[in-house]
Amino acid sequence: MAFVFALGIFDTGFCDPAQARIIKFDPPGSTDTTPVAINASGWITGYYLSSGNLHSFLRVPDGTITTIDVAGATCGTFANSISGNGVIVGGDGRQTGNYCNDDAFIRKRDGTITTFDVPGAIGTYASSINDGGVITGAYFESSGVGHGHGFVRATDGTFTSFDPSASTNTAPASIDKSGIIAGSYEDSSDTWHGFVRTKKGAIITFDVPNAASTYATGINDSGEIAGY
Repeated sequence: MAFVFALGIFDTGFCDPAQARIIKFDPPGSTDTTPVAINASGWITGYYLSSGNLHSFLRVPDGTITTIDVAGATCGTFANSISGNGVIVGGDGRQTGNYCNDDAFIRKRDGTITTFDVPGAIGTYASSINDGGVITGAYFESSGVGHGHGFVRATDGTFTSFDPSASTNTAPASIDKSGIIAGSYEDSSDTWHGFVRTKKGAIITFDVPNAASTYATGINDSGEIAGY
């Protein structure tokens, strides 16, 4: 069961657990609910399992939950990110031979859903959208392998692909309001490293000291990166 954890936040920045409210929720019929993102208005998105099928959802602060399914998705729909104005992005799985390959999707605030792929890609996965509508994620050129490349999709629909220089598998995770992207990449020795890509395309890589692998999962609008 999923939950919303609302802390009392004071001018000092201190969060008092005694002031917290925990609200549990599940989409109807869910046996496994996974929220993945919440925006400043308290809109939550994620995905859930019901009768063996994967669906996405949107929960608004009054508790209303809307199921999101992309038409034609045979391997499920999974939301990954929601912007400040309520636009959701993610992926939908479609069976291709023995594999499920993804189309990326955009769900507008009015519920309209469109899908897209990076030109020439057999699968595209949207991982994050910022409040300006710029999207990042990964795309794949062949089925059954994990060799992804990063992409940025501008608001006019144009794509820019990128990879850190030593990458054999690039996994962008998060984009901030200015277009800076954080994520991870795998090298030829199967070791993962963190990266930051600036709006102009420069890529900086990093590792936590003494870590066997480093994964960057989120960046905020101050340029701070979280991961594990």
